[in-house]
Amino acid sequence: MNDYLTRLTLRIAKRPLPEYLMHALVRLVRRLNPDLLFSTLPEQFPLDTDRSLAARLDEIPSETSPAERRFLYRYFSMLWGGDDDVIEIGPFLGGTTRAIALGMCANPLASARAKLYTYDRFHGYYDMHRLKQCLAPLIAYGPLEQSDLIALNDAAEFMDIFRKIHAPHDYYERIVPVSSELPSRADDLKDAARYFHMGEHIRTQAVFVDGCKSWFGTKHFMGEVSKAARRGATFIFQDYGWHTCFWIPAFTELLRSQAEIT
Repeated sequence: MNDYLTRLTLRIAKRPLPEYLMHALVRLVRRLNPDLLFSTLPEQFPLDTDRSLAARLDEIPSETSPAERRFLYRYFSMLWGGDDDVIEIGPFLGGTTRAIALGMCANPLASARAKLYTYDRFHGYYDMHRLKQCLAPLIAYGPLEQSDLIALNDAAEFMDIFRKIHAPHDYYERIVPVSSELPSRADDLKDAARYFHMGEHIRTQAVFVDGCKSWFGTKHFMGEVSKAARRGATFIFQDYGWHTCFWIPAFTELLRSQAEIT
């Protein structure tokens, strides 16, 4: 039965389907063949046939690629279990945040209680000049106004900008932005309240990581998130294999006996 269902799914998915039919198919396959990974079939799900959705995924300036944002939308709309919260670290202006949150909203199994906790220090990415250059397209599109750039302070903090980009949208009810940063060295934790820690009320089966930019920061983040991660949780590393974050594949290799690395 599973082999037949897999072949049938592949055959059907070669043609674009209305979204409600696609989600019905996903629910059926999940029930009968939970091992089928839709994430390995990106061409079978032509998300870009929905031009309005594709435009929303591409509107926010981001250091991730369009393909990465589409993967996140597909993963959270089709593979995420829907019961627990989602954790993201390092959203910058929230291009990936939007992709994840839109996917959560489109997932037919999503619990109304599930939130996307997105953590960032919300300052210090760029100097003021570069940040304003990055935000300029959002003024042209309409989410921001020139006065928003004028209001930026010398530290180039952008939490208010982040909220203004996302708050008008239906998916924002899923998002909980938290201003927090990762320590770079053990000595940083002398001021522990300043740094990332996991709330006891959060439980997660999905974590998107784009903010672990040091050895110690990665260790601290994974140690904290392990308090909230349920058995079988999925960790998606944006910087996996990128030479400037070489500690991430090294770290995951150390966990190979306890985790499945794909």
